[in-house]
Amino acid sequence: MNFRKLITLPSVFFVLSISSAQTVYKADTIQTDESLPHIYLNLEIPVGEMFMKSSGVCGTSFSRLYAPDSFVHHHIITRTNPNGNQFRTIRLESTLGAKAVQPSPTARMRFTDQMTSLDVFSDKGSYKSEFLPDPSLSTDLYVDLGVGGSILDLSGLTLNNVSVNSAFSNVVMTYSSPNQTPMKKMDIHAASADLTLKNLEMARADLITIQNDMGATKLIIGNSLKSRSTIYLQSGVGSCTLVLDPRQPTQITLKSGFFASVDVADTFKELQKGVYTNKACEQTPEQCLKIICNIDFGSISVIQTE
Repeated sequence: MNFRKLITLPSVFFVLSISSAQTVYKADTIQTDESLPHIYLNLEIPVGEMFMKSSGVCGTSFSRLYAPDSFVHHHIITRTNPNGNQFRTIRLESTLGAKAVQPSPTARMRFTDQMTSLDVFSDKGSYKSEFLPDPSLSTDLYVDLGVGGSILDLSGLTLNNVSVNSAFSNVVMTYSSPNQTPMKKMDIHAASADLTLKNLEMARADLITIQNDMGATKLIIGNSLKSRSTIYLQSGVGSCTLVLDPRQPTQITLKSGFFASVDVADTFKELQKGVYTNKACEQTPEQCLKIICNIDFGSISVIQTE
């Protein structure tokens, strides 16, 4: 059951700097049905900043919006299938025009052919969306981003699958505590944006695919959790930086085009052309994290932390 109401609780995640023009604050409190086994959660944010972190409250999610006018709102659509699983879409819309973006039948979000539909938003940089999901609820998460920037803190959630699509919105994804359950797949795709992905070993994902068509990609792997994930990273045009903890057993396969440069820290041993391992991988190969990185134009840098 959903309870939609205005609330005055302070944000437990971000302290946002709201200008005097940003006077509209809207919030939704969403209670989780105790019998709900699983949810497919879609977040569609065509403009502005988007922040996400666990609500820290089992059984409760929050949706919040800071906007420069009252015409914009989070449209929440919820339905349940015969198996009891729930499908929920939270979409940023304006009542001044049609829905900001309609999902494409061939891809979850394609903004390049629909940018005129964003004209219904006045000051595109002034919209700030915040989502605090129920950490105990088994979830498939789908995030569609347009123009702006986002910070996704997925720490301590119960995610089975994750898909993030960004057109021109820079993405920071971070973990400070592991996903509560093993994840099947995480997929991240950006058309033209910068990606910063920190501590993805805590996602506990079998497979992680990262594609950045144009922009800088920074992947940071720590040692908080031993990971045997396979990470496929495809970079079209731009720089790709891998920052790796030496205690995390890691094997890296680098594939670069004619116009790409490669720089690998000398702490990695080259087993064969383009394949590198660190000392931790040589000691415990059965626990090895595998990264396969392919870049067409730009540079690949592999850095080991101290």
